[in-house]
Amino acid sequence: MLRRIATGFMAAFLLSLAAFGQGQSYPPAWNPVGTYAVGDQVQLNGNIVRAIRPVNALGRFVYADWEMYYVRNNSTFLIGTQQTFATLQSAWSFFENCHIAQGATLRFYISTTHGDHSENLYQAISLDHPSGANISIVGDDPSRITFSVTQPKTNAFELHTGHSFGALSNLTISGATCGLFATGNSTIGSITGLHFKSCGTAIRAEMGANLNFGANVNISGFTLAGCEVYSGAVVSFLSGTFISGALSSGSTPLTAQYGFDVEFGGELFAQHSTIEDCTVCVFVHERGLAVIDYSTLQGYSTSFAALLDTSSHLSCEYARLSVPPGAALYVGSASTVDALNASLEGGTVVEPDSRVYTTTIDPGL
Repeated sequence: MLRRIATGFMAAFLLSLAAFGQGQSYPPAWNPVGTYAVGDQVQLNGNIVRAIRPVNALGRFVYADWEMYYVRNNSTFLIGTQQTFATLQSAWSFFENCHIAQGATLRFYISTTHGDHSENLYQAISLDHPSGANISIVGDDPSRITFSVTQPKTNAFELHTGHSFGALSNLTISGATCGLFATGNSTIGSITGLHFKSCGTAIRAEMGANLNFGANVNISGFTLAGCEVYSGAVVSFLSGTFISGALSSGSTPLTAQYGFDVEFGGELFAQHSTIEDCTVCVFVHERGLAVIDYSTLQGYSTSFAALLDTSSHLSCEYARLSVPPGAALYVGSASTVDALNASLEGGTVVEPDSRVYTTTIDPGL
């Protein structure tokens, strides 16, 4: 009896050791002479990758044969000429299904060390990712890094409902229907050094999205709007944002409509900005809110520096509003303006059924 008990105890003990060993197992390090089946996992630089096709390593790790499965530590991957990935699109495909450990970060770094980086987009790059708040895309020089859209009605970068993204920095976006589109309570924590050129609309945020722009943001050559803020979205720009509408080879404006377009409860904060060469530099509509204190609004022809209607509000304290003779500031339909020490040059104020709050105006609104 005692012998059977001892034997049973030993068997249970050995089984527990086996289970313990399995629980502590870790994918083996990648073997340069190994062969792998689809789904096999290996360790690479402390992270875990998974084979997406049969692999015979033959001494070389080929990223196209694998996908990232688990980012365990802070990781930076280089993109560009003679770098780990030739394009951001190929890098994103490698990482789009991965998990990222809590507290770890994943950075895509676009390097121009071996040449300028120019990437054609045939469809939008979706920044949606379950761990997007831990991911950043950073370039080393926006003047040498360009994402160009070559297909009609195509956006460049998109972020959709409920997703977050860490940071975008030092990129030029050209030719897109919309350069950066965010919707559905999505957020981007930091956006710096972005240059938007010749887009229909450079930036659009809607349905509660939240975008925070830092230093060195330039928007030029757009035909519809520099930045659209709709339906409860909030967009903030740090001092120094520059927005200029589309011009032909001469100085004749094309169809650039709005510098800032804020509608349906959207909120814009863009102090110390410069907005020029638009039909309407700032348009605020249907309960929109725009704060552009200390900014310069330079219109052309018979354009409006600012136009408000339908219970909207504009703060343009210490701002300079300049257009040729004609209406410079139109405030309609129960809207209000705070214009402390604002300067109006070349135009007039039209305010049916509205109120303009002013103190010490030069030359006077």
